[in-house]
Amino acid sequence: MNGLFLIVEDNQPSRALIGEILTSLGLSFQEAKNGREAMDMIEKGTFDGMFLDIIMPESDGFEVLSWMMKADQVLPTVVFTEAKARFDVDFSSMAESLGALKGYDKPVTLEKVREAVGVMEGMKRSDI
Repeated sequence: MNGLFLIVEDNQPSRALIGEILTSLGLSFQEAKNGREAMDMIEKGTFDGMFLDIIMPESDGFEVLSWMMKADQVLPTVVFTEAKARFDVDFSSMAESLGALKGYDKPVTLEKVREAVGVMEGMKRSDI
């Protein structure tokens, strides 16, 4: 996959790390700091995949996923969250029930981002 990814994350160091990893893999990206920005960007742009945080201000990851379903927006999405560690709730499974392909617990790592790109690439290929 050599397309454009959207990183939706309110934590700047996490956004930067995902971006650095994508760049090292030869991939491009744009950033949104919250769900509201992400929805605006999805409406205006064409992305090949999205890295989505769950807990964010101004529309969280669940709101983004719900909006995508209602707006018939198809975008391969993986979630990264620390919610399970913070709240003892499996938000990744909840996100998957709303259309996310897979959920990952933070911290973000090279291996997780590489795997996530593969998951999103597999979805794109299966849609052809």
